[in-house]
Amino acid sequence: MSFKFILEKLLYPIKRKLNIGRRHPHIGIGKVENEFSGPLIEPVVWSDAKYQKIFNEIVEKLRSQESCAVFTGAGISAGLYSLWSEVVTKLSEKLAIPLSKISSEMSGTEILDFMQNCYDKDSNVFYSSLRDIFNPSARDNYRPIHRYVLETPFSNTITTNIDPCFINYLKEKSYEDLEHKTQVFCYPCALQVTTLEQRNIYHIHGIYIDENGEDRIKDALLTKQQIDVAYKNDGNLHRFLRSVFSEIDILFVGFSMRDPTIKDIIAISNKELDETYKMSPLKNDISRYMFVPEEYLNEIKPDGTKERKRNIRLENEQENFCRENRIQIIRYSMKEENFKQIENIMKNIYTLTRIKYDL
Repeated sequence: MSFKFILEKLLYPIKRKLNIGRRHPHIGIGKVENEFSGPLIEPVVWSDAKYQKIFNEIVEKLRSQESCAVFTGAGISAGLYSLWSEVVTKLSEKLAIPLSKISSEMSGTEILDFMQNCYDKDSNVFYSSLRDIFNPSARDNYRPIHRYVLETPFSNTITTNIDPCFINYLKEKSYEDLEHKTQVFCYPCALQVTTLEQRNIYHIHGIYIDENGEDRIKDALLTKQQIDVAYKNDGNLHRFLRSVFSEIDILFVGFSMRDPTIKDIIAISNKELDETYKMSPLKNDISRYMFVPEEYLNEIKPDGTKERKRNIRLENEQENFCRENRIQIIRYSMKEENFKQIENIMKNIYTLTRIKYDL
């Protein structure tokens, strides 16, 4: 182990504590200044005092322009694009591959294995089916939540989604101030840690259609083999995410924490952080947050009818993982499957980071 490596390990917690390299320029989307005076009013959003405290902490962090990235998953594009459980069901029908269980109850590993089986059976039908599933009529669309995410002062936007919703919003608005400061990086291009201070967008699993309308679905990470190759331990993507989870605060939105590869990297990064801070008198202040819905499953009753019940097993798995890796959870109600709740939450954050309070 070199002297330089040891020195960097020792200095990293101190640099973080002093906020060196962690502030970022606020992108002038809509030309709104992000300087505030006075304490934050506590918005009445959560009946649970613990959730309210976490929510206020997230908003205060963004208002002070600390470097907090947002990590999004399929939940923010639901309604325009199918969730992965729906994709699995449709592929099962298209390729006549039976499912061993209801797709909504499959783990991330089981979904990847199933996608690999579909690809292995007929790669041409696999890709043509996916092109049909990712509705072409939605190619120029986005949901309000995509706007709220991009207009909130997150340091970066990282997503596992392969849909072009963020790009669609950028193309529609085309603010000059936004266009030259925000770049979109899509796998398989090299992801550079040095760009993390520049408020960029990272499609870490690729994108099925790029900003020029080019079909790139075969570059997207959709099967177990593709994931294994992309996330090999010494690979660019693996190193990039280890840096992300080790160096900046993260808010997970629309991401259910079922992805086994992402979970493994979070756990590795957490152990590395523990080792780093053992060499320093300072306390580990990396913050991770997660908005996650109540989880449900459809239970088949003896008479053949379905009953929607809370999936307590999955919720416990999520909470145990998050507890072990210092991710603070805010669980919100999911009475309807329209994903409006998370959109309203992000609208609230977007609003609170853009206005002044006169107390």
